[in-house]
Amino acid sequence: MGPKRKYLTQPTTSPQPKSKYRSTQPNIDNIFQQIEASSSVDVNELANDCVRYIIYKCGQQLPFRRSDLQKNIKGLLGKNFDNVIERTSLILKNVYGFKLILCDTGSKFYIVSNNLPYVEEPDEKQSDELPKDRMSILLMLILAHIFMSTSAVSQASMYSFLKSLHVDPERNHELFGNVKEYLTNTLVKQQYLNIDKDSITNDISFSWGVRAEKEISKHELLKFICKVYKSTNPKAWTTQYNDAVNQPLENCRNMQIEVDGEETNSE
Repeated sequence: MGPKRKYLTQPTTSPQPKSKYRSTQPNIDNIFQQIEASSSVDVNELANDCVRYIIYKCGQQLPFRRSDLQKNIKGLLGKNFDNVIERTSLILKNVYGFKLILCDTGSKFYIVSNNLPYVEEPDEKQSDELPKDRMSILLMLILAHIFMSTSAVSQASMYSFLKSLHVDPERNHELFGNVKEYLTNTLVKQQYLNIDKDSITNDISFSWGVRAEKEISKHELLKFICKVYKSTNPKAWTTQYNDAVNQPLENCRNMQIEVDGEETNSE
């Protein structure tokens, strides 16, 4: 008998125990899904926090700077700021009727403007309370004087104009209260007015602020002026008309102003 042949066979392998480290290896698809989901949740939560803060503060009509929002909204960092603001803007517009407007005058800030039409509710009974829109009327008169002057107006000119309407800025008014404070402080903080001070004479002058340029329609203001002056053609005021055409208006509210029993309607 010859030598016993050896046949090659497939080696048998016993099942190897799974490495305890194998199950902990990250799955790249799962990671991206988790990041995307967490990012979405964070943006929505931050946007809701941002909306609550803006609604709470917007009654003061003061501008919101990026640093203000980041200081008061925890987690509102640079990497997600734009996404949060975009989401915040949609919520303010669709839910509350507010428009969030970015203003860039060297330093960027946001203002909140009412996006809903102005509707005056008729008084069912006479009341001794002061009209709620009295300060808006004073604002329109102040802006109209500057607009029709075609440039910034001096303090003397503004005071003279108001006194012609029996409103003395140096005295407390029964309807408008402290007009000087409203003119030189409140409207400036709210960005309706700019104040420039001459470095030599210390004389101050007033001009339209960025909020006024974004909110108040010069076209409608010019129509109002035309009714006051019994004029029918706004184009007759060439400088003012051209200024109105070039206005960077972003949010004009539908306001009705009564003139001698007639109404001018902003559309």
